[in-house]
Amino acid sequence: MDERISGGGAIFARIKGWYSRHPKLVMALGPLVFAGYVLVRDMSGLYFAIPPLPTGKMQIVGLAPDGARLVATEGRQEKDGKLRADILVTFEKPFKAEGVLISFEAKREWIDCSKSVIELEGAGFYNDRGEKVLTRYFERKPEAVGPSDREVDYLCHDAKIDVPPVTGYQAAMQQGRDLRAALKNNG
Repeated sequence: MDERISGGGAIFARIKGWYSRHPKLVMALGPLVFAGYVLVRDMSGLYFAIPPLPTGKMQIVGLAPDGARLVATEGRQEKDGKLRADILVTFEKPFKAEGVLISFEAKREWIDCSKSVIELEGAGFYNDRGEKVLTRYFERKPEAVGPSDREVDYLCHDAKIDVPPVTGYQAAMQQGRDLRAALKNNG
């Protein structure tokens, strides 16, 4: 135990000696190190704002002529009275945006159930092979829940849906197609 203390003391003595010989260099590097820390901290927040395509269980919450909307049922978090959820939007037919074809959108939202608002954090757009082709970052500005935001009813108001959950984004795409075909045949 005494050796570790003296070893740590020796290291401290070396650092102190180096600092006393190079004070201007240390003072010049200090702001640069701090700026690097701030940059890494801010960029890591952006990195985590874009969810990957969900591979776990998902529940369909909405169906439209051009696609389906699902909620990832695993990995939700609560913070400051808000619920963070990952939403998958599948598109019946790929569409072209900024020169790439998009089949899926995975977005991360913060939902305030008490105020019925959504704050978008980020979205990733993926091709039919599941490769990320575009990203969007948002300022998390609260927006009123719209008619297509069916995840709010499911997550906040316990609106049950009589459709079994699926696992993985490809199964989600197929389920949306099957449900649209069934509705078309019945209606």
